[in-house]
This record gives sequence, structure tokens and C-alpha cells, in this order.
Amino acid sequence: MSRKVDELGRVSIPKHMRVELGFEARTPVSFRVEDDRLIVTKAHDTCVLCNSDENLTSVGDKFICTDCRAKLTK
Repeated sequence: MSRKVDELGRVSIPKHMRVELGFEARTPVSFRVEDDRLIVTKAHDTCVLCNSDENLTSVGDKFICTDCRAKLTK
């Protein structure tokens, strides 16, 4: 299945794929490039310094992991 990118760079994800993946309206997503592919995944909270997703503490609307927090307080 293919879709065209519109003038604003948007692409619609087919409904059956959104349902299968649990992508509801306003679901945050992340993008990354691997070789010649664009990978779209559900976004999840990560440390703003190292991108770890373990042992996170919120700082406002951002997150920092325990390891980075320890390095900053030394």
C-alpha cells in the first residue's frame, strides 16, 4: 500500500493500520530514518540527555534518568 505526501509533508496512515497499532487521534509518534526507510513508532518518554527510557524522573514536561541526574549533581 502506498500514499502520497501532501504539500505540507503529511501522509495519512490507513485506518486498519492505525487500529492494529493502537494509534488513536493525537497519539504522539516518533520518527527516525534507517537506511532509506522512515520508521514511525509510538513516542514514549525518554531522558532528554541520553535518550534512556529507564528510571525516569519528570522535570516539568521533560524527563531525566537516574544516571544523568547523578552525573549532574556531582
